[in-house]
Amino acid sequence: MPQSNESYRNIREKLEGREKEYRLRSLQPIAFRGSKTSADIGHSTFLNFCSNDYLGLSGHPEMIRRSNEYTSDHGTSSSASRLVSGSMKIHHRLEDKIAALYNSEASLVFGNGFMANTSILPALAGRGDLLLADKRCHNSIVQGGILSRATFRRFRHNDCNHLEEMLKRHRGNQKNNCWVITESLFSMDGDFAPLDEISALCRQFDACLMVDDAHAFGVWGKQGLGMINGKEGVDLGLGTMGKAGGCYGAFTLSSAVVKEYLINYCAGIIYTTAPAPSQVGAMEAAFDLIPNMGNAREQLRMNIDYLSSGLSDLGYDTGDSRSQIIPILLDDEQEALGLASRLFNDNIYVQAIRPPTVDSSRLRITLSALHTSDDLNRLLEVLKHA
Repeated sequence: MPQSNESYRNIREKLEGREKEYRLRSLQPIAFRGSKTSADIGHSTFLNFCSNDYLGLSGHPEMIRRSNEYTSDHGTSSSASRLVSGSMKIHHRLEDKIAALYNSEASLVFGNGFMANTSILPALAGRGDLLLADKRCHNSIVQGGILSRATFRRFRHNDCNHLEEMLKRHRGNQKNNCWVITESLFSMDGDFAPLDEISALCRQFDACLMVDDAHAFGVWGKQGLGMINGKEGVDLGLGTMGKAGGCYGAFTLSSAVVKEYLINYCAGIIYTTAPAPSQVGAMEAAFDLIPNMGNAREQLRMNIDYLSSGLSDLGYDTGDSRSQIIPILLDDEQEALGLASRLFNDNIYVQAIRPPTVDSSRLRITLSALHTSDDLNRLLEVLKHA
């Protein structure tokens, strides 16, 4: 394929620009041995603080058994979209199971969380409608908001006063739908949204509330089922399975009429192959396991407290994190890459997260219930001399 035309020149210039700004990304081949707390990179074994497998479920024997069983019984693919012939009985059974677990009217499963957000928001809102999202919501929410063609605005992070101002300013000019969108636990900062206050504002201004519960699911809330479990005033909840769920996929919680609406208007349901049987089996196993993993959640909380305290003693700025996601906030991209490199040289794997993914550069540490006290002490010792 020719690579000498103007388009390729622009591509190369943009990549060179990213490199000069210390923002160029690359892929790192990794192999895991059982727990995601240990990673093989090249010819060395690293202590891994990058995985979102917060409970260690990705290697759980029952998850693997159920995934293999569903593949054996139902094949490797659903082979069609839900509205053609891909809506298998196992999908309906899983959705019924999820809805019953949350005491929700309905649930709908998706291939993954990014697909869900980028297709749900354009289904819920269009021209003449209003979407208001927290400034630090995940990129999938931003992309979904842009694709919707609705009026899309972002309120300052966790700032309910600013949200109220925007609702007052914009709501009166809108005749149609108004949705407020937030994460429950923010994926790069590790802090929680004030869901009760946001929900109250939505009721006051006749707006609907959508909450992305991706990083809280499995770890926080009643039975570890997330911050939206039992939460009044959430019109649409989204959970994803690729973090504490230990597998892959996503699900919604909503009223029956919203589910029916999404089946008819959501491109992420209509125009894509339904989740594979192996995926459904693993999801089903996760929902059986997670409510009974209180001991693992308690161990994870102890790990959070221990590492947060240790980082504070060393003088590192971890922002407002109160969760298993702990950022070390740094001045710029070069400093973040330098600290990540020093950890890497000591066989500790922590990624530097830089703009445009985040507003400010940082190392993003994620903890698992399977991290030991020796693991945490080793990280703190290297950071002490970094």
